[in-house]
Amino acid sequence: MVKKLLWLIIFCSSVYAIDVQPDKNTFKKNIATLKEEALQLGISCKVVDQVFPAITFKKEIINKDSSQPASLESTEHYLSQRVRPSRIKFGRKFLHTNAAHFIPICHKFGVDFELLIALWAVETDFGTNMGKFHSFSGMATLMCTRRYDFFKKEFLTLLQLVNKDVVRLENLEGEWAGAHGHFQFMPTTIAKYGIDYDKDGVIDLKGSLDDAFASAANYMRALGWKYGMPWGYEVALEHELPEGLISISSRHLKAKKRLQEWFDLGVIPFNAETVNYAELSAWLILADGKVNKYYVVFDNFKAILRWNNSFKYGLMVGLLMEQIKS
Repeated sequence: MVKKLLWLIIFCSSVYAIDVQPDKNTFKKNIATLKEEALQLGISCKVVDQVFPAITFKKEIINKDSSQPASLESTEHYLSQRVRPSRIKFGRKFLHTNAAHFIPICHKFGVDFELLIALWAVETDFGTNMGKFHSFSGMATLMCTRRYDFFKKEFLTLLQLVNKDVVRLENLEGEWAGAHGHFQFMPTTIAKYGIDYDKDGVIDLKGSLDDAFASAANYMRALGWKYGMPWGYEVALEHELPEGLISISSRHLKAKKRLQEWFDLGVIPFNAETVNYAELSAWLILADGKVNKYYVVFDNFKAILRWNNSFKYGLMVGLLMEQIKS
């Protein structure tokens, strides 16, 4: 039933993409509107003249946006492809080589260094894949889709950042939907959480690892991450538990209980360290796969979900973090 529903969602999305085909006339109208609103917001004529002539319609971005299938990979397969030895090896080396420099940043914002390295790994493969799309063109193109208001806000926010000389115009290449830099921040995230840590007057999330790591740390702190606390542990069940106790969707976390209460219900820890947190509150989640895997997850896991609301993503970051730390 679940698979049928997923395929129905994918099919309906495909039909929608066929029925609603953005065109260049819509794009031109949107650009005119954006230019008018930019001037009303106080964006300088100099910045407008620099930005707008370079904006072009990107049909390939529309294709990417309309052809995103719901991931049918099992969690087991998804994690095996991403929590891979090469990432763990590089992450460990970076942690040990750069700890003296970056740990003060992490302490300032109350975020674990290995968490940031794990996020860096999954977002851009340690900065090797930050994207090559012109950010303004990408967001202006995506305004032609059903997410007009979202991308309009992001576009105008980025324009304001450039106008204030907080972000450099020449650095604005990134992921096709407008995410930018080592940690793939959207413009509104840059505006709210970006940090000019190296004090050069610019929030450079692409060229400055100091700015990028400080900004990611600032964002994770705001999302609720607590330094030195666990994200979760794999567990087993002594016997079946009522479905109402087990969370199977990141969008609907169910029962939250003290870890000791889960133990009393028959949850068996695999890691001896787990019992040290018996008084912490946790959710019991189920990850799909050939063999069902259960985890108890804490508020730090919820903080990762606020960054990207997916069990697969949260487990990927948590497990990679664990491996890098060990």
